[in-house]
Amino acid sequence: MERTEEIITMLDQIPDPAFLVRDGIIARVNPSASRLLIDTSCSVTHLLATGAQEYADFRDGYLALTLKLGEKHFNASVTRLNDCDLFVLNHDQDQAELQSMALAAQELR
Repeated sequence: MERTEEIITMLDQIPDPAFLVRDGIIARVNPSASRLLIDTSCSVTHLLATGAQEYADFRDGYLALTLKLGEKHFNASVTRLNDCDLFVLNHDQDQAELQSMALAAQELR
C-alpha cells in the first residue's frame, strides 16, 4: 500500500499530463491529464493511435506509443510500476514526427 501511495504522489507532481492504468483501465489522472478530459474508469486501448499490440504484449520496462485525444495526437511514454502502467503524455512534437517514431519503434521490435 505504501508503494501505491508513493506512485500516486509522484503522479500528482508530474507537470505533463499523466495517468495510471491498472488492468487496461485508467485508474487515476493527474491535474494536467484531467484538463484534457481524460476520465478514470475508461479503457486505455480506445485512446491508442499506435502500438495496440505492443501494449498488449508489454510486460516490463519502457514503451513509446501514440495516443489520440479528440483531434490531437500525443506521444506517450509508458513505464511499468508494480501492478500499474504510468503513461506520461507530450504533445509538443508534430504529427509527422510522432508517426515516424511510431513506425521506427514498430520496425525495431
